[in-house]
Amino acid sequence: MPDAREILLVTLVLAYSSGIASAASDFAPKVKDVCTASATAGKGLILNPRKFVALLVEKKAGLSAIDLDAEGNGLTYKQQAYALLSPEEFCKTSTCAKGAVDKLGDANVKLIEFVSTHSLPTKAGVNSFDTSRVAVTTSGLGGFLEGKTEVECYSAPTTKEPAAPGPDGTPGSAPELPQHLSIRQTVEDLHYSQDDNKFKSLKQASLSLSDDRIAGKSSFSINGAVGYTVGRASFDEDGHFIGQFTPFLTYEQQYVETKTKTTRVQNLGAGFVGDLTFPIGGLYQNISAFPKIVRSFSSEAEFLSGNIVYTPMYGISGVDNVYYLAPGSLSFQISPSIKAAYSRILHAGTDDTLREQGSYFWIGPQISLTLFGEGVLDGFNYNISYSTFLVPNGKIKEISYFETSLSYDFGASKLMSIQAKYEKGRNLDTLEKVDQFTVGLGVKY
Repeated sequence: MPDAREILLVTLVLAYSSGIASAASDFAPKVKDVCTASATAGKGLILNPRKFVALLVEKKAGLSAIDLDAEGNGLTYKQQAYALLSPEEFCKTSTCAKGAVDKLGDANVKLIEFVSTHSLPTKAGVNSFDTSRVAVTTSGLGGFLEGKTEVECYSAPTTKEPAAPGPDGTPGSAPELPQHLSIRQTVEDLHYSQDDNKFKSLKQASLSLSDDRIAGKSSFSINGAVGYTVGRASFDEDGHFIGQFTPFLTYEQQYVETKTKTTRVQNLGAGFVGDLTFPIGGLYQNISAFPKIVRSFSSEAEFLSGNIVYTPMYGISGVDNVYYLAPGSLSFQISPSIKAAYSRILHAGTDDTLREQGSYFWIGPQISLTLFGEGVLDGFNYNISYSTFLVPNGKIKEISYFETSLSYDFGASKLMSIQAKYEKGRNLDTLEKVDQFTVGLGVKY
């Protein structure tokens, strides 16, 4: 029977294979055909959604106005965009020609592939688009087609322009770096802003408790990280090397009390994350590194660690962006990465299962799959994640951590959630054992 690492490797290969296949599209509009000059001072070319939809629906799908309205009443742009987003619903209320629903469905897939492929530039320079602000959801794509979310176009490598002079002729000030405060479950997720395509699949910080009087068991859990990110800042004139910096604090506590024993994990950590996005062979990658010091109040141990996480960013549907399994009902996103960590035990703990004082290194893959409800299921999310690491010089030769959760997001911005979560394995900072089911609130900001 294959072990966990073999299963994880096969899953990664299948995910990438299916993603690469879905990312390939024969719809490749040219900048000169779909982009116009921006009316905003200081901006270059902006994708014109009307030109884009006309090219996709009329030229690529081969559907004229009479094919979508046989009565000849004429179509507004809003109706044409609605037909592209919801083919079946549109044709229920309009006299569509035979085969129009299937052609609109193919065009809808090409729309999603276009947004997904260009969420990160796969090639620098000529004929490129930046759809990173467009969420691959019904509302996100609708905002794009309505012109509420701009897509920038690049017909040549971008260069930095000097700041405009002030009224008195003195040099103007350079634009401020973007900054944001974030609250998430893990340090690795802190640098993503709320308008990033990956934001939807990030894990929430959580607070939960339970009191089972029949079983005589009670539990309490807190798990979260808070950080303040400065950047994205470009380190070169063409904007291919982009970095961010995030100082952070982490806190986690798992408390379980039964009739016979009480177990408790309580850790406070601090550090900073530096991450860099850069191209290799025309495809983008992201590497984040973060030193972190952790104090375990339950085992009285202190740990200093250095962590490196590699995340591929190839613009693959279902990996870098949400992919629709059943448009209007269900979508998913897979998040693979590889993590290496070096840990120094500053003070040995009291738990016999922990490592002896010294230095240790471990490396291994991490993968997470999130399913998103759409339409009538909007707000429901299911996540399952697994990490496994080899520890060549530790008392514990292999570390694993499993987590699964079901949540419902609520509120206007869907930043709060009610969730049920189960986690099992070892804490990835202190290696203390965790085996707990909790129900509570989650927050992702």
